[in-house]
Parts: sequence; C-alpha cells; structure tokens
Amino acid sequence: MTDTSSTPDLMTVTLATSVMNVVDEITRWAPTRRARVFAVIDHGAAARAAGLELQDEVLLVLGNPTIGTTLMRADPAVGLDLPLRVLVFDKDGTTVLAYRDPQQLTRLFELRGAEETVAKLAAFLRDMTGHLQRVVG
Repeated sequence: MTDTSSTPDLMTVTLATSVMNVVDEITRWAPTRRARVFAVIDHGAAARAAGLELQDEVLLVLGNPTIGTTLMRADPAVGLDLPLRVLVFDKDGTTVLAYRDPQQLTRLFELRGAEETVAKLAAFLRDMTGHLQRVVG
C-alpha cells in the first residue's frame, strides 16, 4: 500500500487481476466482516452508456452502520464521508484500489473521543487490502 504524495490521505494498492474481480471479491468479503455494500457505482459503464470512453472504474460504498452511527453521533457532518468509499480502477492496464485514510476524519470533523472507532475503520480497510492481496493478487 502506498500513500500518494499528491494526495497524502489517499491510500492505493495495485492488484494483479481485473477491476471486476476485485469488486466481486470485496462484495463477497465485506459481509464476512459485518460490513455492508450499500452501493456499487460503475463509472466506466456509465461513461460508455453516454457514448464516452473511460477505462474500468467502479466505486463501492460500504461500511458498518453501527460504527458509522457512532461517528455521526459525535459529529453529524461526518456523514458527508460515510459510508466508506473504495475506488477500483484500471490505470493503463493495472488494477488500482484506492481509498482515503479514515484517520483524516479526525482532522476534518469533531470526533474527539471517537479515535478508537476511527481506528476500527482504518483496520477494516487494511484487512480488506491484505485480503485482496492474498486472494486476488
């Protein structure tokens, strides 16, 4: 996993499989971690349907309502960044998984006392990334 220099809170990892394989695996894996996939937005398909070109790019919106609710009780505005969003895209033939480091939430919102909950979000994303690296490469 890398922390990109142009966007310090953006975490990325390359995977040796297709965008759709990664999306399918996240969709299968998330419920095993008590998380729910709320939406899958296929930007690439939408662009092609509009007659435009875009490589495969899919946004997954996922999370655990119990954890998200805890944070939104601390600061309702954090709902702008919850549930979590994970972007899977093809960059010149390489599949990339990207997400924002949840620790940024503590800088953007009034989440004093909820640091442990934010740490759970970060651990979830690290676990997901590790799982994907083991299973799909």
